[in-house]
Amino acid sequence: MLTLDELKEEELLFKNSIIFNYNQIEYQNTPWNLESIVSNFYKDNMKILVLGFYDLKFFATLNILPQNITFVFNNEKLFNHYRDRIVPLGYKVSILNNGFLDINIEYDLIINKFKIYNILEINRVLKKTGIFITEQNGFKNNELLSKLFDPRYKTKIMNNDLNHNFSITKEYFTIVYSDECYPYIRFKDIKDLLNYIIHNEDEFPNFSIDKNYSDLSDIDQVIKINRYIESFLHKFIIVAKKV
Repeated sequence: MLTLDELKEEELLFKNSIIFNYNQIEYQNTPWNLESIVSNFYKDNMKILVLGFYDLKFFATLNILPQNITFVFNNEKLFNHYRDRIVPLGYKVSILNNGFLDINIEYDLIINKFKIYNILEINRVLKKTGIFITEQNGFKNNELLSKLFDPRYKTKIMNNDLNHNFSITKEYFTIVYSDECYPYIRFKDIKDLLNYIIHNEDEFPNFSIDKNYSDLSDIDQVIKINRYIESFLHKFIIVAKKV
């Protein structure tokens, strides 16, 4: 197990990195494949709006031109980071303004990763017959793991699940496909777990290395014995069409 000071050094490195990189994390696949879903609906020269960020390789695999994609970010730090890196490649970027999209054109396809989004704004900027896809982490995401560090942990968004989002979406769009699952995630290295916690602060709001060092030490022992510590994600997807 790393010492307290060594973990703090790792924490500083992770906090200075916006991108979450990992070496020894194992994910269970979801029943759906977003790339396949997008490819089923994508046609040449469609304009795509992405709320959040997906790996650029995802779009390159589908041969989607950068100038047809606009990324929207919900905080200035992410906006500045990606603007400097992807705008020179031809992509467009924007930032949410108090929950509203600073956009006045319509899109053929909208992909959402935000936990909180304005369905009225989605409806406003989505073309008629356009496709809206929201793929999110639900309110039970990493719930048990979070409680290892804070037994009193409760998520801030208690109703963020398929049922709630389905009921909102169907008021404006026709649902084409939906699903929900609880796949496992396995951490095989304590540094990867720490990196994950730092980049998912909303699920570990009261975490600190000083306060939780003994918890990390216990988990490190579990990893050494079982080769990993397991948590369960909560994921859901809705694919809808504007008619």
